[in-house]
Amino acid sequence: MRRPPLFTPQTLRLPPTRMWGHAFDEMAYRLRVRVLMWRALFELTLVDQSGKEKHKVHNHFDRSLESGPYTLKYRGSMWGYKRFYRRVLLETSDYLKDDCLKFNCTVGVVVTATHCLRLHSIQVPESDIGLNFGMLLENMEGSDIIFNVASVRFHAHKLVLATKSPVFRSNFLDQDSLNKDELAQEIIHKLVKGEVIHHLQWDGKLLRRKNKLWIPKEDDLRHEILLLCHATSQSGHLGIQATLQRFKDMFYWKGATKDIKNFVKKCDVCLRAKYETVTTVKRSDGFEYLKAKHPALQSEILKSVAGFEEGYSSGGKTMSVCAQLSDGGDTNSRRVRQRT
Repeated sequence: MRRPPLFTPQTLRLPPTRMWGHAFDEMAYRLRVRVLMWRALFELTLVDQSGKEKHKVHNHFDRSLESGPYTLKYRGSMWGYKRFYRRVLLETSDYLKDDCLKFNCTVGVVVTATHCLRLHSIQVPESDIGLNFGMLLENMEGSDIIFNVASVRFHAHKLVLATKSPVFRSNFLDQDSLNKDELAQEIIHKLVKGEVIHHLQWDGKLLRRKNKLWIPKEDDLRHEILLLCHATSQSGHLGIQATLQRFKDMFYWKGATKDIKNFVKKCDVCLRAKYETVTTVKRSDGFEYLKAKHPALQSEILKSVAGFEEGYSSGGKTMSVCAQLSDGGDTNSRRVRQRT
């Protein structure tokens, strides 16, 4: 019998006794692995020695790689294949010749390889996470604290410093605000008692979730944080997704995603920028042509440029930017309807 070099064959045995009280005998060819963590496919053939080529084949190679390979995890792991034959049938079969049985065993080892004409190196840019923070410190925009060191005054931002240093966090963030947050107090009480709450940690002063600072339920503090994440000195006012990403890198409070969306949508600077953009579009000759010839298409363009509000506000008096500009800015005029 042939065998691959990675495996040690065990004995082939044909015991003369009955097994489990039945007239069956066991033929077993066992392979014991000498290496670790191999995935292998097997083909075991009991050869027809009469020349009729009616071999008895047990084959793994027709299986898919997802389910087919047998994993040999440990040194000494074995794979075996067993079939039972009645002695009378075996002795009169074409598999037996000169009191000998002939087996062929093929083992295919599955390997993982990556084929590529050449290696592509990916240039990873240096981290610029502190770039916006640095710009804030340089232009002193929105600074809310001043350090006096050796008669030299330094302007800084409490929230920026709080994200960088636990010392500043404990000094700048009002502990009373955390005490007034009922949800935070409930969580802190459980953590102090020794309960394990997934992703939440309490160090005696600060509450964190996934290493992000838990912001208590205080409107002024949360407004400052939203403004810090939304408005940057380098990139201007960010959109909803960019603001949300900056926020999630540092802070957490329940319902923050909804608050960020509302904050960005109501930002005065962003609304003025949208209004100016739509005004520029409205003054173009192409817009006048669309207004006269294709009013439905005009509405779609306004929607893509400045957004589109569904219906009136709760008071029934406020119209969207699109509606006001498409009708010449008259807030009492009818509103352009969204195309469906």
